Amino acid sequence: MPYLVNGLSASSVPYGYNAQPGETLLDHFPPLPDEVPSYDAALAAQSSAASSSALKAQAQAALDRSDVTMIRQYEEGNPAPAAWVAYREALRAVVAGTSTSLPTQPAYPV
Repeated sequence: MPYLVNGLSASSVPYGYNAQPGETLLDHFPPLPDEVPSYDAALAAQSSAASSSALKAQAQAALDRSDVTMIRQYEEGNPAPAAWVAYREALRAVVAGTSTSLPTQPAYPV
């Protein structure tokens, strides 16, 4: 029995299946899901992971540099400035992945 698929006439489907009147090949494929993961979504996820690891590396480097400031304060017998303590805690949060923004470095203690 002939039928039309995208305007082309055919008499049977491959593998010996004979179409019923009014059927098309598309009637035998499952519907597409509402959301099909795309290459763009996968690329965005990869990019997000890369930027997250870059942010963590920046925070770790800033934390390492701030060690020098804290050691100098300790060596001079000065208490650790509260702004620097908060800054270092915020950097540790970025390194741990619980924060997504780098804090602003406070002014150097005098």
